[in-house]
Amino acid sequence: MSQALEDLITDASPFDHSYVNVNGYEIVDVSKSKAQSEKFKASAKFDFPAEHLVSALESKGKVFAYKKGKEVKSIYVIRSEEDKFICDESFFAPDIKDDPVTDLMERQVAFLIAERAKYLNKKVVIFGRELPKLERIDGDINWAMACCFAVLYSVVFSQSFKNMSGIAVGIPLGLCMGMCFKSVKYRFEGADRLTVRD
Repeated sequence: MSQALEDLITDASPFDHSYVNVNGYEIVDVSKSKAQSEKFKASAKFDFPAEHLVSALESKGKVFAYKKGKEVKSIYVIRSEEDKFICDESFFAPDIKDDPVTDLMERQVAFLIAERAKYLNKKVVIFGRELPKLERIDGDINWAMACCFAVLYSVVFSQSFKNMSGIAVGIPLGLCMGMCFKSVKYRFEGADRLTVRD
């Protein structure tokens, strides 16, 4: 397990999706057809067993690839078993194999799997280590967005109804939109600090 992932688990102050992003790289879901395509194989300047990717996907697992420009730089294979997701295979381009960026990639993949496992009530095992459960921390309603949408909907419905009764529809809809835009943070179980990460 990488040090970046170890730090995220053991010092798991609340963080959001953007905290685990890997700057300069795009992470993509690899489908079964993409895993078998010659174009995908050609975009990776390293060897990987396409049949392993297909096998994982057929068992309702996931395959993530990191791209820099049009070139595939790494691939993570996640298998799904009855009660857990297991990631024990990764492949890297030679130029990043020993680069610290691979630690950040592993951290993001672990988070994405843990997020999926939370909703499916599964465990997550990354390179032999079982991760603690991921906790979701919902923030307060986004009042600025709620007010903006309440005004917008109130005007639209008032004009549609040709009277001020549109306000009665606009305000509840605005509040609903404020709920949709509330902040969400995460941390792994066992976190002992509540400081918010930047």
